[in-house]
Amino acid sequence: CAPVCSSNSGPCFDAHETPGCSNVACCQQICLVDPTCCSFNWDIDCARTAASSCGAPLPANDTCATATPLAVGQTIEFSTIRATTDALALPASCDPGSGNTMGPDLWYSYATERSGNIAVSTCGSATDLRLAIYVGTCTGPVLVACGSNSVLCTPGTGARVQFSAVCGTTYLIRVGGENPQQGGSGRFTL
Repeated sequence: CAPVCSSNSGPCFDAHETPGCSNVACCQQICLVDPTCCSFNWDIDCARTAASSCGAPLPANDTCATATPLAVGQTIEFSTIRATTDALALPASCDPGSGNTMGPDLWYSYATERSGNIAVSTCGSATDLRLAIYVGTCTGPVLVACGSNSVLCTPGTGARVQFSAVCGTTYLIRVGGENPQQGGSGRFTL
């Protein structure tokens, strides 16, 4: 058997079912702190610890001002492991029962080419996620739609939001954990 801390193991900054991770030095450091990371599986806590201890870079779209542009039909794989949490609170209408704060979040933008219904989905993500759609600027965003765990996503860990887009409008899309402690990998489709 290959050692758990080897290039044959999974990535250090993402949770996976096998123990250990592919960066040997980082793996050994984390396993000294939490031996279960090298005995059972490399869970979200192992990935978070590795990200902060081993210097994972901050995501480029960690703030509204650095939102990543999207196009319809595009699917993006992302991780909020090293993302920070924006202080922008959600209204009470966005509370699915776990509060109206969002965990570590990332920002995307969509400049519409035509008017019509747009669906934003994180279905299939391994992390419980929440979505918020805004118009306006980063200094004064106005909420258009929000959502969290959707019955349309199987299993129910993804969020799906649909809104009516107006041609020529740029929408800001915020995706983050279901709660302030929730972070991890996900998939985003517009």
